[in-house]
Amino acid sequence: MDNLVEGQVGGHLVQARDISGGVTFCGSPEPATAATRTLPSDIPSFTGRHTETERVVAALAPPAAQPEAAGTGVVPVVVIDGMAGAGKTTFAVHAAHRLAARYPDGQIFLRLHGHSPGQAPVEPADALAALLLDAGVAPARIPAETGARERLWRDRMAGKRILLLLDDAAGSDQVRPLLPGTAGAAVLVTSRRRLAGMPAARPVTIGVPPGEEAAELFLRLAARPGSGREAGQSGAAAEGGAAGESGPAGEDGGLVELVELCGRLPLAIALVAGRFKHRPAWTVTDLIADLRAARDRLAPMCAEDVSVAGAFDRSYQGLPPDHRRFFRRLGLLPGTDVDAYGAAALAGTDPVTSGAFLSDLYDCHLIGEPARGRFRFHDLVAVHARALAAAEDDPAGRTAARDRLVVYYLRTSRDAGRFFASHTPVPAGASTAPPTASPPLTTWQDAAGWLAAERANLHAAVHQDPSGPALRIPQAVHGFLAVTGHWDQARTLHRLGARHARDPRVRAAALLDLSIVEYLSADQRSAKTHLLRALALSRAAGDLLGEANALYYQGMGKHLTGRVDGARRALRDALGLYRRAGDRLGEANALVRLTELAVSTGVPVQAADVARALRVHRGLGNLTGQGDALHALGRLQHANGEPEAASGSLTEALTRYRDAGSRLLEANALNSLGELALARGRPDEARTYFEQVRRVSDAEFAPRECGRALEGIGRIQLGRGRLDEGADLLREAIRLYRSINCPYTERAEAALREGAFRETAGGGVQGGAR
Repeated sequence: MDNLVEGQVGGHLVQARDISGGVTFCGSPEPATAATRTLPSDIPSFTGRHTETERVVAALAPPAAQPEAAGTGVVPVVVIDGMAGAGKTTFAVHAAHRLAARYPDGQIFLRLHGHSPGQAPVEPADALAALLLDAGVAPARIPAETGARERLWRDRMAGKRILLLLDDAAGSDQVRPLLPGTAGAAVLVTSRRRLAGMPAARPVTIGVPPGEEAAELFLRLAARPGSGREAGQSGAAAEGGAAGESGPAGEDGGLVELVELCGRLPLAIALVAGRFKHRPAWTVTDLIADLRAARDRLAPMCAEDVSVAGAFDRSYQGLPPDHRRFFRRLGLLPGTDVDAYGAAALAGTDPVTSGAFLSDLYDCHLIGEPARGRFRFHDLVAVHARALAAAEDDPAGRTAARDRLVVYYLRTSRDAGRFFASHTPVPAGASTAPPTASPPLTTWQDAAGWLAAERANLHAAVHQDPSGPALRIPQAVHGFLAVTGHWDQARTLHRLGARHARDPRVRAAALLDLSIVEYLSADQRSAKTHLLRALALSRAAGDLLGEANALYYQGMGKHLTGRVDGARRALRDALGLYRRAGDRLGEANALVRLTELAVSTGVPVQAADVARALRVHRGLGNLTGQGDALHALGRLQHANGEPEAASGSLTEALTRYRDAGSRLLEANALNSLGELALARGRPDEARTYFEQVRRVSDAEFAPRECGRALEGIGRIQLGRGRLDEGADLLREAIRLYRSINCPYTERAEAALREGAFRETAGGGVQGGAR
């Protein structure tokens, strides 16, 4: 039985009758008129993209030695991919016009409608029919079978130097049948997908432009008549134009914020610029205010039937249902980026499945991958994902997803934070959310990498729900934030805990951690106030561990400010409570501090306690704890007249602190090594250590350690007869010590008096150059 195939292709009625596997043609046999110059016009407002343009031109420009009629060979293919609204088509047309003269036999443009509203992607058979019509093949001569059309298309293109631009491809399967078969031709493809199924093609990804280019694009598109900045003029060309009140000149300071509110997305910029151009009474400031105030930032980014939300939605609607749900769940992310584990927690799935979904969204340019395994929405896509989640998902489902993420963050923060913990956090409360998979954090490096990657997300999660379980996250990550110098962030998070925590144990822990950060920041008055409040709350709540932690830090503070008896009592009380609570970390810390206290006051002490503490910290994998124990051991060995052993222990402590990324503790170990070298009569070696302190820290960040380094160098200079210079350094050290009530003040003052005596006895001998 005969099968009649009929359809519209390129505006022509095409009929073909398949008879027993053969092909006959119906209709006029006359050839159609060839249309070989079908590129859309280039736009005068095209801005930037110089590097990408040169890459495309270099990839598709034929070699100079290539004959006019090329024979067999490879057809170069460039795939221009990027997110919706990035300007792929505009860029591809611009690049094609740059290349047009090199392809004298034609430049053919064909839309494949991979993401056109209300239109299905063009089937390869229909696309081939359209290309054959453009090539001059009569409708009646176009075969019905796709393979036959493909062969005829390649035959017609053989030996031709044509440039084929296939716009908005849905995938590699749609493109492959359309590729010419012989050298001389070249192909440009645009797609919202990364066409990894065409490994021979060269990808050129179009991202959002840098801020300067984005602002320039807005200026070109928004130019009102008489502004002196008509479309197509560069910034330099329009520089002398008289904008008056008709253009955005003079508001360039706001342009940076405006284009950032547009996500630097060319489509968004174009739509906002269009609104501006047609509203003479508006200013850039008005636009910024509207975008800031908009409940849905995408709403103002529309004109007639074109909108940013619509462009994004076409990409979203092209996903399978399970991928669409996953996309909406990602819209609930409180922070900036996510890995497969965090995404699995949000979506209620496993990391393998979420990893595959993330990869698929990446291929569709719905999400980016700024670092391996870390995925991030473009700002405007995140807005769209949140809007979809609010519109399509029930509130209970959204709440459950957020709860799962918080539980994942809290549990994994505790796993990672133990490598940095200076004390044990209060126990976590029970959670109704089911457990989700966590990454294996078996080493300090694993933990540090995870905490560094998730730091912003953890901060955002706490701010999103400061009265819920997320409020325990700051306790878990306190040690990491303190060691790595993120004190402002730690202070902000602990203040939230002190203000919002309902559980008095959690509030006490927040106040304790806040006091530690305030002490590190040299705010001793606030540190003492919050520490005493934490101690009182812990005692009132019967929280043995919380009370021990508060006493431990009280003892540390008293030791560092010279109140030795009070320090000893507080540390011994803390040690007893830690032992009652069975807290090995706290017991090890207290033993280390009691050793440091004994050494500083000249009390005989054995190394057994600090050696036991070192074993505990090694078992916990806590680098800073190991460094503290080694540092105390080195100080003890120094006091016991074992300089070589002391040097080895202090050097090992320095290594642990550096590995942990703590500049403050690194400076402490360097100073101790310098003081040891000075005591051994090695001033050059000592000065090397002291100068390193000045390179890794500063007076604002570490006043005590900078004071120690200045004091050490001052003593060296005094010893070399450079009395003025040494005295100046000692005076600066004394100033720093006094600013934090440090007991080293008296030691430095004694050295200064000795220098003054030597100057008097020496008849006013002045020091030479450094």
